[in-house]
Amino acid sequence: MSEEKEVAKFVDFDPEFQEKLVAMQIRDGVFARRTEGLLKPEYFDSRADATLASLAIKYFEKYKHAPTEPSVFVTLFKKAVSTGRIRDDIVDECRDKLKAAFSADISARDYAIDQVGDFARHQAVQQAMLDAFDAMERHNMDKAEELMTKAFQVGPHADSAPYDYWDEVDSRTKYRVDVKSGKIKPHGMSTGIPELDKVLYHKGWGIKELTVLLAGAKKGKSFSLWDFGKLLTLQGRNVLGVTLEVSKEVLSDRLDASVSDTEIDAIGSHILAIRDEIKKTKEKRDPGKFMLHEFPSGSFRPLDLENLIETYKARGIKFDAVVIDYLDIMAPNKWTPNEIENSRTIC
Repeated sequence: MSEEKEVAKFVDFDPEFQEKLVAMQIRDGVFARRTEGLLKPEYFDSRADATLASLAIKYFEKYKHAPTEPSVFVTLFKKAVSTGRIRDDIVDECRDKLKAAFSADISARDYAIDQVGDFARHQAVQQAMLDAFDAMERHNMDKAEELMTKAFQVGPHADSAPYDYWDEVDSRTKYRVDVKSGKIKPHGMSTGIPELDKVLYHKGWGIKELTVLLAGAKKGKSFSLWDFGKLLTLQGRNVLGVTLEVSKEVLSDRLDASVSDTEIDAIGSHILAIRDEIKKTKEKRDPGKFMLHEFPSGSFRPLDLENLIETYKARGIKFDAVVIDYLDIMAPNKWTPNEIENSRTIC
């Protein structure tokens, strides 16, 4: 007699969070796309949650977008009931769960995606360990390594919606016409230097884009980075600054010199005048936040950056830009013997 395989459950997720996952699978297309193949009905403790999740997952697998509209999902549900796909003894519970799904809070998408990804990876690694052990007993080390490598690669899909180049020509044309006519304004953040804005694609820094300043040694990369950060705050933007090369004190001296238009070597001779100029600038320009953090070289990871941003977000501060001086001396989330892989996880 074959032994029945035990089904994994979301044991670490409370009922409310499991209901949130169902609501996101039904209503959030990005969540459904990024967790495709990871979220499975059998993981849910509640049969009603599992049933609704199954309907939403099958819908996404067929149409490649989430049901989203209540009328669409209600139609799916009624058809499933009429065809006997939903057991009579859980129909009422499913109805109640369905109503709750369309009023549930579906914020914190990225967190939910990460939780599903971690759970799916854990299940994959557990199974891979069993399969790899069998392969090792057969002295097939390459197969064992392949199994474990694939398991650790399980996780959420990249957030990239499909874009049909040939079919989208009209939408691109309309956008260009609207930009040229002034109907659509550039959505970049001004660098603070009009001449530079003119030659940049977004007429300023691109939002949600990585900008890297390249130059030889001692050519002013750090000065430029922090000056651009200063110019953003003077436009009312909130900027998070992370320095891995110089101390906050040295950096503050450089910024003081820039804001007050004073030679860096002359700061000690104009102490009070510099203070007054900075206070005057703050009062006149009403700048955004410019929060500076100093970390030792080679210790600051992308995870630390995420934690910093989330900490400020909890305090009601959202940043428009992050300045890091500089990427080459950040640390990966997890060190590997492969330097290329270490760099890739940073950028």
